[in-house]
Amino acid sequence: METVGFNKSGGPITVTVTSGYAQPGGYIIKLKEKTGSKIISKTKGDFNSAPIPFNLPTPASVNDGRRMQIVVTLMINPPTQYSIIVSVSQDGKVLKPIPNEGNSSDNPEMIGVDIELSAEVANEGS
Repeated sequence: METVGFNKSGGPITVTVTSGYAQPGGYIIKLKEKTGSKIISKTKGDFNSAPIPFNLPTPASVNDGRRMQIVVTLMINPPTQYSIIVSVSQDGKVLKPIPNEGNSSDNPEMIGVDIELSAEVANEGS
């Protein structure tokens, strides 16, 4: 699980998912409570158009300790290299890009990214 720090007094937090190598596919983002599996909100998107940011609830402080589960499905013919980046941003600045790349052995290729949001953690380079 990746931990992403944010400013609890800052502006809204957004999440975008992008795919490299012009690969077709889509994703689902689920925002969950700090404990348990209750889903607060979710969205889905695809890589056929420009990335659409997923806006987390405001104020930013309500997201402290919440978790995000992101599942990406790429429709590619193996063996093929793939690349995705999940970017968590606040106040126009990417807080932490989370890349995931490799060589596909399946069609479709399923990639999971788990994130915990924390107002207590500083990101590298911050």
